[in-house]
Amino acid sequence: MTYEIVPGGAGDLSAAGRVHAESWQDSHRAFCEADFLAAHTPERQARYLADKLARGSRLFLLQTGGRIAGVVTLTGSLIEDLYILPQFQNRGFGTALLRYAIARCDGDPVLWLLENNVRAESLYRREGFAPTGRRSAITSALDEIEYRLIKHTEENDRMSNKDMNCAYCVHGEPLAKFGIYICDLSEMNSLYLFKEQSHPGRVIVAPKEHVGDFTDLTDAQRDLFFADIARVSRALKKVFKPGKVNYGAYNDNGGHLHFHLVPKYRDEFEWGGVFAMNPGRVTLTEAEYAEMIEKIRAAL
Repeated sequence: MTYEIVPGGAGDLSAAGRVHAESWQDSHRAFCEADFLAAHTPERQARYLADKLARGSRLFLLQTGGRIAGVVTLTGSLIEDLYILPQFQNRGFGTALLRYAIARCDGDPVLWLLENNVRAESLYRREGFAPTGRRSAITSALDEIEYRLIKHTEENDRMSNKDMNCAYCVHGEPLAKFGIYICDLSEMNSLYLFKEQSHPGRVIVAPKEHVGDFTDLTDAQRDLFFADIARVSRALKKVFKPGKVNYGAYNDNGGHLHFHLVPKYRDEFEWGGVFAMNPGRVTLTEAEYAEMIEKIRAAL
């Protein structure tokens, strides 16, 4: 899914407040009282953001599909208010907003994180942040911890590029020639439906950043890549009930690592043989593609 990140201003506060309120409530629901959650209305969060702008903070908005899906504020080198709407999470938008803010910090990027926010901690550590040792009590039982960007991780250094001639990097028309974006599987990998559907359920897993080969991945990246492939395979088996799932990583003419997952059906097309790269036999209607994609998403 394509997106853009733009500066926000006074005219964006109402929409940004809605994103902030819904996302904040979702992330705090497990440990906050209902009355406290309800008090964080879109109007209150819009006033909160307006006050920050008046005091010199900068607001950035991640937009996709004609709407605001995420927000972040930046005050000097202090990154705050990084929130993505629940329905847009697990698509790499949080990472994109964080990196965008990091690039615009006046000095070493700093942020504060609730000690029980394990999911966000994983993102920040992966992007090179580490605790400084400073803590601030939010309640008698809950602290906020300061994190500072120590260094860009090896993962960032090796996977922070995109090839503008690559379908998996730019999406749009190049991707539409053979595939349809389904979803992000993790911060690293995305899933695509292969338009040629001689094998119902055929999909592709590919890293979001431009990676040429397995050998260009770190051990951790390779583990995550294959974990996402296994997750997709389980979903395909649940939805399509194939006799077997075949796997292929053909890359002679493409520079971007990707992995085909091809459900095969006993005594049907190409059973017992190697699947063709593009048989050119079966394409679906837009409605049929959409239905297949929704079934795969639900199984994931």
